Amino acid sequence: MWDELRLPFQAGALGSRIVITARSEKVAMAMGNIHMHKLEALSDEDCWLMFSRSAFGDQSAEERLELKEIGQGIVKKCGGIPLAAKTIGSAMQSRRTRRQWELVLESETWNLVDVMEGILPALLLSYYDLPPALKQCFAYCSIFPKDWELEKDTIVKLWIAQGFIGSDTSEDMEEIGGLYFDDLLRRSLLQDAEMGSNGSIFSCKMHDLVHDLAQSVAGNDCLIVGMTQQANLNLNKVHHSFIFSSSMFEVTSISSTFHKADKLRTLLVSHGSRVFPPKLEMSLMKQVRISIRLHKLFHHLQCLRALDMTGAKIVKLPRTVGQLKHLRYLDLSYSNIEEISAGLINCVNLQTLIRNACEWLRKLPREMRKMISLRHLELERTNNLSYLPKGIGRLSTLQTLTKFIVGGNHGVDGCDLGELKHLNLLQGSLDITQLQNVSSQEEAREAELYKKRHLHTLSLYFNYPTYGEEVGDEEKREEKTGPGLPISLLSAFFN
Repeated sequence: MWDELRLPFQAGALGSRIVITARSEKVAMAMGNIHMHKLEALSDEDCWLMFSRSAFGDQSAEERLELKEIGQGIVKKCGGIPLAAKTIGSAMQSRRTRRQWELVLESETWNLVDVMEGILPALLLSYYDLPPALKQCFAYCSIFPKDWELEKDTIVKLWIAQGFIGSDTSEDMEEIGGLYFDDLLRRSLLQDAEMGSNGSIFSCKMHDLVHDLAQSVAGNDCLIVGMTQQANLNLNKVHHSFIFSSSMFEVTSISSTFHKADKLRTLLVSHGSRVFPPKLEMSLMKQVRISIRLHKLFHHLQCLRALDMTGAKIVKLPRTVGQLKHLRYLDLSYSNIEEISAGLINCVNLQTLIRNACEWLRKLPREMRKMISLRHLELERTNNLSYLPKGIGRLSTLQTLTKFIVGGNHGVDGCDLGELKHLNLLQGSLDITQLQNVSSQEEAREAELYKKRHLHTLSLYFNYPTYGEEVGDEEKREEKTGPGLPISLLSAFFN
């Protein structure tokens, strides 16, 4: 791979350089480096500066002075490693007394380096400092490959699907999960935060050494499966697995292997292109060849809570999906599915259904109103979906509904606008399309959009036919929609 990658660089201008960073001299040697710069460990002074920036929050000058000597002792145990100093410093923020700092300095964990080879003691101490709920959330992140972009929204939904997020009321589970994610970032167990368009954290990454720690504490609970690991996999104790390949592949053989994993709770299937999940293009997805005997797979994986088959070349979801009674998260984005099997409505615990960029999707299950646990329904870039099934308004726990299609013939074909009335927990973005099917201001008022206080983006679409099509002239257009209807509807929506 390196030989192929460096070919274009051989045509670089005179004086060009390639800089490679690695923790192993073997990597540098294999790449034929011309010169090697060996970075020394941080000095105690610089290491202390990095530690103190993370450790001291709103402590007074007196408190800082009292803790300085102990803190410098902790810093010396970090061995001049910046990650260790920053992470243990973040863990010390919640410790305010001298005795609490002394306990860290005197901890036997500093001597466990031989017991847990490759795991920095400072990182292990930071893990021990986590609350129990946060420990399992952190360990779960080891299911993703190193250098993977951890999207905050996705991770939180997966944590909820696994039952990691406790809450007195179901409405604030996502908020609590978001705080967990932010806490891991604050503790430097996550890094490289990317911000979304609304100014909130969109994604993070996990340092390789922190990922090693997560894998170590997760043990056999989480397993990443590459194409070279298909044979002799021991899946009896695995609860969460990620199937990953850097190129196009057939996963039929892997799916056969997973018939043994009857305790599996998470199954994520991915390929190399998905390292850029928000920016995937359909042209890439058409090259992906994924063939899975789903009906047999579902028969064995009765404990499954989360299933992600993004990009799978599946035309129809088998009815046996209804056997997955514990399923809470299902992502079938970028797939070729034309319609979702009616068997899905038997997944009464399903909380998240994601069908983004499914160009061929034409309809959803007719009895979808029975999926009373549904909290997130994502339907971005589903241009062939012409209506939503009636009764969608009964799903009062919905927090995400990216697309609402107004049915024609006053709701005979799909939902009328009034179905939005009771969906007051909606947040994020909402696109309302086919508004030309709304016949009056009274119908528009039934949506009660003014009660959707958590939405931050609302897009309204009037899809009028162009001149020469079925409704071809201005007279027929006004007969169908009423003159000036868009303006009057806007007035009804917001007054």
